[in-house]
Amino acid sequence: MRLALAIWLLLSGAAQAQSDIAPQVSAILEGHVAEGCTNGAGAFQGGVYERDLTGDGLVDLIVDHGGITCTQGFGRSGFCGAQVCSVVFYVNQNGTLTEVQEILAIVGGISDTPRPLIGLHGHGGGRNFWRWNGAEFVNIGE
Repeated sequence: MRLALAIWLLLSGAAQAQSDIAPQVSAILEGHVAEGCTNGAGAFQGGVYERDLTGDGLVDLIVDHGGITCTQGFGRSGFCGAQVCSVVFYVNQNGTLTEVQEILAIVGGISDTPRPLIGLHGHGGGRNFWRWNGAEFVNIGE
């Protein structure tokens, strides 16, 4: 499993671009796979977003359980329902990624702007945009 995560990080460019937080990201991803898959058997095939989400110049992290493929059980993370999955936000606080929020949704995209808009699809397929307000990620509407 560690090899698969390392290969994914290298292919995505995340390991090279974010080498200072790469060990933390690997540990976080391993933890999510261990929690979401039977016997921890699975890997991320997507759903991992490393960007500056707060506008402080530090790389933050979003983990969408919809990106996990489990090799046992139903094939999906146990943190996914019929329509949405757990999406977990981590904020980089002086080099340490800290979990700040969890939402049931699917990540639909992230704008390429300072303090980006994060498009999340909720139950029923409705899309709302979320943004960091200085303390948490808040829904700012459609």
